[in-house]
Amino acid sequence: MTSREMNLWEQHCCLPLVSASSDGTGADIAEVARYPLGSYVSVNVGFSPHSYAVATALAEDFRRKALLDGRFRMVDEVPDGNLITLAFDLEDSGPLEGDLDNVAHFHRLGVRSMLPSYNWANAAGCGCLDTDDTGLTGYGRDLVAEMNRVGM
Repeated sequence: MTSREMNLWEQHCCLPLVSASSDGTGADIAEVARYPLGSYVSVNVGFSPHSYAVATALAEDFRRKALLDGRFRMVDEVPDGNLITLAFDLEDSGPLEGDLDNVAHFHRLGVRSMLPSYNWANAAGCGCLDTDDTGLTGYGRDLVAEMNRVGM
C-alpha cells in the first residue's frame, strides 16, 4: 500500500503525554482507533520540556499498547490496509538532550518526524515565536543531516 492509497494522513495527533504508571494507567492509545483503517497517524511523544527518558517512556508505552490493541501496526512493519499505521513525532529536539545519537534511538521507537525547534530557540535554532529569525545553528544543521540519514 502506498501513502496515496491510505484513507487519511494525520501528521500530528495528541494524546495525554502520560505513560503507564505502576497501576497500569496512562494515555489510552485506543483513542487513535477513531481514524479509519488504512490511515497513517503520527502521535506526539514529547516536546521541549520532556527529557530523553520521559519521551522514551512515552514512545515505548504507546508502542506497547498499540501492538497489544490489534488495530495498529507500527510504521516500520509490513503495510496492512486493514490496520492503522502508527508513527510518532517530537515537537522539537529537546528530548535528544543535545546527543545526535539519540535521533537513531527515537527512530527505532517509531519517531518519523521531529521539528529541530518549535516555539522558542533551543540548541538547534530559533523558534517560530522568536523575534529574530537566526535560522539553524551548526548543531541544528548536523541534526537535520542525521535525521535525513536515519530516514526521519
